[in-house]
Amino acid sequence: NFQHMRVFHYFLAGVFLLLTSSMAGQSTPLTRQARFDSIYQEMLSYPLDSQTLDTYAMFINGQIAEDLQNAKRLVVEVDQKFRGVELPPFVRGKFATISGMAYFNSGSLDTAMQYFQRGKTMFERAEDSFGLGVVLSSISAIDIERGNLEAATEARLEYLDLVEATGDSLDVGRALILVGELLYERDRREAANSYFTKGHDKLDRFLQQIPERTDIWYSTLQLINNAAYTLALLEQEEGQLEQAQKWIDKAIRTAELTTQPMYLARSYEASAELHYSNGRSDEALEDFELAQQYYRQLDGQLQEPRMYAKMSSIYLDREQPETALPLLHRYLSFLTSHPDIRPDPTVYRELVRVHGQLKNPDSVVLYQESLIELMDSIYRIETDARVEEVQTRYETEKKDATIRSQRSELDQQRRVQLLTFGIVALLALLGGLLFFGLRRQRRTSQELARRNEQNKFLVKEIHHRTKNNLQVLSSLLALQNDYITDPAALDAVTEGRNRVQSIGLLHQQLYTGTELEKVDPQQYFPNLGDHLLDTFGREDDVEIQYRIELPLLPVDEAISLGLIANELLTNSLKYAYPSGTPGTIYFELHEEGRQKVLRIRDEGGSSPNTTEQGTGFGRDLIDLLRLKLKGTIQEERLEKGWTTVVRW
Repeated sequence: NFQHMRVFHYFLAGVFLLLTSSMAGQSTPLTRQARFDSIYQEMLSYPLDSQTLDTYAMFINGQIAEDLQNAKRLVVEVDQKFRGVELPPFVRGKFATISGMAYFNSGSLDTAMQYFQRGKTMFERAEDSFGLGVVLSSISAIDIERGNLEAATEARLEYLDLVEATGDSLDVGRALILVGELLYERDRREAANSYFTKGHDKLDRFLQQIPERTDIWYSTLQLINNAAYTLALLEQEEGQLEQAQKWIDKAIRTAELTTQPMYLARSYEASAELHYSNGRSDEALEDFELAQQYYRQLDGQLQEPRMYAKMSSIYLDREQPETALPLLHRYLSFLTSHPDIRPDPTVYRELVRVHGQLKNPDSVVLYQESLIELMDSIYRIETDARVEEVQTRYETEKKDATIRSQRSELDQQRRVQLLTFGIVALLALLGGLLFFGLRRQRRTSQELARRNEQNKFLVKEIHHRTKNNLQVLSSLLALQNDYITDPAALDAVTEGRNRVQSIGLLHQQLYTGTELEKVDPQQYFPNLGDHLLDTFGREDDVEIQYRIELPLLPVDEAISLGLIANELLTNSLKYAYPSGTPGTIYFELHEEGRQKVLRIRDEGGSSPNTTEQGTGFGRDLIDLLRLKLKGTIQEERLEKGWTTVVRW
């Protein structure tokens, strides 16, 4: 029976290929569909027996590829037509499985699962192992689609139990590898390694028993290649590089026997990756080139550009930016023609390195901005996904709560019908209603409190990620300093980094503190001052004395004040106390009447804001932030030093 079903399914695939190839000469899809309709009209005259249902199953299988909606319509029509007809279980099972595939391909997972379960029942009744293997694989595909990897694993283990009696066979090897793939996806690396190894060994022994250059020989080789390739990745993750190299060599040998570009390309790419991680750049480049040759033989070419960044990294390590740059430009060209593919941030990091070595500061800044924009986009996508996950969980819980509420209402109606015989019964009913109402209210309060905690966590996570992104930007600006020789440009980049850091310190306080919408100035501004003293190396000779009497500040107000304070403190450090001149800066933040006041005073010899030095950007920035606060700014020359006062 097992062999019969194998031949039957191969026959099914062959008939469908014959059917579609016979129509390949037709000029348009409409003509092909007309041919399908003609065949279907002829089938309507067939008797209601098992051979006719087989024919309908093959016909629907063909329609899945041509017209999915028509395939689903035919499933319902044929299912109704053969209802009540006595047919062999394995024929019913095959029809149900193909019907499930039609619904699975259209995204109707619940209906597909119903048909697959019906097929499973039929194949179990027929004691058909091959059919059960097919339908169990289909059930596991639905579980994978739903994200239920544990249930998918159970289905594949059940399939493995069915075929294990065949010993060293293609089916057992395939089943072991299918289980290993899901365990790998579930991060159960040790168990996955065990199943892949067992599957590889069984397939390796089976390969020695079958004729070469046959379909089953090539299928076995492809599975062996898949097992060796994955085992190489597993061993490399565990740091077992020698063992990983052994599996990669096996993957390359089997790939060469298959002569299939996909297997050859990914095997050589894995070999190049291992050489790259071991610092063997010559071998890595050689294998990268081979992998690219095979990827170009494929239609998609989706994998080939991924290697450009690592190849360029090797050339950059050798200080050959002229060789690295064309590779990265080819990657950018690929991204331009494939806007649906998210770029790898590594390509922009390597472009920054290339132009740094070529001494092109404008291009360095350009690609740094592109990198920041990409990372911000990735952050937004991850945040949206997390918010969607929380929202989905909330909607599911809300639906469950509605079901519980409806069940409670049904219970109450039954009580009303039963308790209609007097005051005592009425009082008991009222007492029951009061009890359930209080319990529901308590559950609602607990649910609201739990959701409030989730929202707080999300807001803190947003502040955390914002701070991390700002830290990345600050690090990029610090990297830029290494490539700048112009003192004015170096000064501008340092000031820009300080402005970014001032905002980052604020978000750090928000996600580490207890307040989500307010900033504690008594903690924030001293941290800002310490950062600036450290940046300019003035901790030992300049002191900042603080008088902060304001309570918590709103986030927007604190950001504006932080940037203003950053500019004023920076100017005092640069111009009031230059060249290591010791001194004191007085920082005051308090209320005067109905106004809030920021006063920064130094005892230096020149005005930090009217000096002719610098670009004037700081002055403009302070004016813009003052307008945002709807305040005023006043500078005053003292007998010794300057005072700047901001009121709002």
